[in-house]
Amino acid sequence: MKSYTVAELKTHASRILDRAQREQADALITRHGRPLALIVPVSPEDLEWSLLPRVRSRLEKALRERASGKTMTMKDALAPARARVSR
Repeated sequence: MKSYTVAELKTHASRILDRAQREQADALITRHGRPLALIVPVSPEDLEWSLLPRVRSRLEKALRERASGKTMTMKDALAPARARVSR
């Protein structure tokens, strides 16, 4: 499994994703040498809910929280900062 830093991911995200898909290889993302995230290539067949119960559970929870107003979009969260910058 290839490992990348957050900085490398920021700079080369497209290349990293292309490699993961092309080689069907996971990519570990680290921050300060510690594991942070895992990029796992998937095909449409892999996305059947029965194969990804944890993802489905987290997605359903996120959608419920968004519907109840407990969360907001990134765009909404960044709006105050953007307004300050544009002044």
